[in-house]
Amino acid sequence: MFLMSVDECVENAEKEVAKALQFKSVETIKEWGKEIIIADGPSYCGKLLIVNPGCSSSVHKHNSIDETLYVLTGAIVVDVFPQGYNNGASKRERHNLKEGESLRIPPGVLHQFYSSYNGSVEQSMVVETSTRLVEGDVHRLKPQDSDRTSQP
Repeated sequence: MFLMSVDECVENAEKEVAKALQFKSVETIKEWGKEIIIADGPSYCGKLLIVNPGCSSSVHKHNSIDETLYVLTGAIVVDVFPQGYNNGASKRERHNLKEGESLRIPPGVLHQFYSSYNGSVEQSMVVETSTRLVEGDVHRLKPQDSDRTSQP
């Protein structure tokens, strides 16, 4: 068994806090826009999604990630497939989200988001909060289906 003194515990905690405060955002260009990881803590993750007009994500799910989307500016549409996809013939729930609105997507639920185009040329900014990122936990409906540049 390994025991630490109170001073050692405090020192370790201070180091962990210093690491967390030094987090640098990670920006990834996607075909639908841009994803910026703005926080990645021990049990949560925060992202800023910039969704370009006329663009969409792939239909995908996360086995262990519980996420919520909140629209800062613009508008997006989120299609949720609670009973699976079945070649697009399955029942979908369509959520039209505008500024100030949010939607929770539980783990294991297939979903897709895209810009609410309506002739607008403006990008939509969306905050995504979720449980901690798990490497490899994005499961696309079609493995070759990367994020697309046109609406479904």
